[in-house]
Amino acid sequence: MPIRDGIAQAHLEVVLDRVSYPYRWAAFSAIPNGILRWDPVVSVDRAEKELWLASDSVVDSFDSGVGPYDPMSNSGAHGNVGANGDLTIGANGNIHGDVRAGNGIYEGPGVTVNGAKDSQVANVSFSTVTPGGTGSELSVAANQTLNLTAGTYYYTTMRFGDGASLTTSGGLVTIYVTGPPLAGTNSLVTLGTNVTLGAPPRPQLQIILKSDGPDTQSDDYDSVFPNWIAGNNFRLYGNVYGKNTDVYLGTDAQVYGSIIARTMYAQSRARIHFDQAISNRELCHNGRYAIRRGTWREVIPST
Repeated sequence: MPIRDGIAQAHLEVVLDRVSYPYRWAAFSAIPNGILRWDPVVSVDRAEKELWLASDSVVDSFDSGVGPYDPMSNSGAHGNVGANGDLTIGANGNIHGDVRAGNGIYEGPGVTVNGAKDSQVANVSFSTVTPGGTGSELSVAANQTLNLTAGTYYYTTMRFGDGASLTTSGGLVTIYVTGPPLAGTNSLVTLGTNVTLGAPPRPQLQIILKSDGPDTQSDDYDSVFPNWIAGNNFRLYGNVYGKNTDVYLGTDAQVYGSIIARTMYAQSRARIHFDQAISNRELCHNGRYAIRRGTWREVIPST
């Protein structure tokens, strides 16, 4: 820019946040094919079940921006499910959305898929998350309720007794489960029967589990002590991100949001309602760049 005594220069430096948007699936298993095998402890063949929805499961979608889930007035066919390995849908399963698998899609009798079915497709990548804090164990006794106000929390593990619940208020609550290294009978998240995490109508809970540990692709699924184990009648209003987390859900689980896991096994009569309103919910520390609420400053040239 010309001035009286010469040329003036202004150098602007822009700082961009690194974000990704992984919550585009009702449920997704991130582990590649060929890792899981026969489990002699519980006599279960997991070889074709990186993502396993047991019998009578239903997957669909809704929009929490409109209101709570309602099968008549607020439900849709965007309940997409996927796996980088194999995907198995038990008898009488009903998927209101697309089904995508890096290897095979296996269906029991009476299965209905209302969207597209694509097998042998390219893997979907998910980012590694390194939590910025450690925290301590979160423990909620049976039939007790913990309320968390909007913000970010760090816990090494989460333990909820039967009938316990977690509610949120004031906006989005993000929980990082940082964990110790898993060994023996330790799990990052242990939830008893009839546990509820979050609350309708708008899921304001995000749980991000440690995913920067050793390469778990060489390890088998631990069906007895998965990283996340929930008892029967579990309720989740929100989303879970754990690309290195084996997730087990007991019978009659209901999810209003999204689950991204290493592997996932939902017992019979699971109901997974993908919330379209969280499609643009961000996860930091990925290679996708976007101009968001960044910062800028003027840099004075040295010469």
